[in-house]
Amino acid sequence: MKILNAFATSALFAICAAVSSAASADAITFDDIPYTGVAIANGYSGFDWMNMYAYPGANYPGTGYQNGIVSGLDIGFNGGGNPASFSSATAFTLISIEVTKAWYAGTTNFKGFDGNALIDEMSVYSTTTN
Repeated sequence: MKILNAFATSALFAICAAVSSAASADAITFDDIPYTGVAIANGYSGFDWMNMYAYPGANYPGTGYQNGIVSGLDIGFNGGGNPASFSSATAFTLISIEVTKAWYAGTTNFKGFDGNALIDEMSVYSTTTN
């Protein structure tokens, strides 16, 4: 079984991602997740999620949460500033990702894996208005 994984480490970050699989390309906006205070459930948009949550970004004006809004009202973020990932047993390509820091400027590191093999990595510096 091939498992592709996108893994990010940083302080809190907010994302909106576009991914494609062999069948289609879809934007993941987190706008259809109810605010239950629990982690994004495995299976959401066809992925398994680790330490990812959805939240209305406008609830924290002047922060990266608000800056991270690129669609409706919501953002996805890593809980507690700890590493987060999304993965799938079906091959996918991460086409684009919108990233911002929630509270402090800094670098977020991203790594893409095919199983245990690192296939790509990048670092993104983001600022916040805080």
